[in-house]
Amino acid sequence: MDMYSRNQYLKRLRQRYLEARSKKAKSKILDEYCKNTSQNRKYVIRKIQPRISLETKPRKKRKVVYDGEVKAALAQVW
Repeated sequence: MDMYSRNQYLKRLRQRYLEARSKKAKSKILDEYCKNTSQNRKYVIRKIQPRISLETKPRKKRKVVYDGEVKAALAQVW
């Protein structure tokens, strides 16, 4: 199971977990998720909290180090 599908699965279980009133119900939900994804229980508890965002963040772009003129000169030297 890849990370994207784990996060989708966790999003669905998060609603059930937050609506669960008893500790037993929450424990069953955690057991189900840990069994299906083989993730550590403490890690899942931290990740299922509502303050954690499950959305992927865009990666930062690298700054341009060399412009076209320098690349052309490097290509000739190389």
